[in-house]
Amino acid sequence: MVENALAIVVIILYTLLTILFSYRLASGGKGLSKLRLLSFASVILLLHAYLLYKSMFAGPALDISFFAVFSLVAWVIALMLISFAWQEPIENLANSENQQNKAYQEGSPKKPCDNYYP
Repeated sequence: MVENALAIVVIILYTLLTILFSYRLASGGKGLSKLRLLSFASVILLLHAYLLYKSMFAGPALDISFFAVFSLVAWVIALMLISFAWQEPIENLANSENQQNKAYQEGSPKKPCDNYYP
């Protein structure tokens, strides 16, 4: 019963984190700092990992049902995204090609993608 309540809390926290990241992206960096958002995301990932552990190793055998595996895959994807976000800015993933071309035409010396591809 406690795991079900914690699962609902984690879902709500994931939704709140998505809203906060979206607001930061839409407002051009206003709102909570990137460090605070990534720290918040790390706490949510730890809670999600705890829930995965409790649900997959609950019985005598490993639970590999559809929803358990789906949750595990979602956790791995979120873990990779947050891990990469600590190193590199991932805000560029949301920029459209038109925004990047507009920045290039306004006098930027290089296109944003030129920094990543030699």
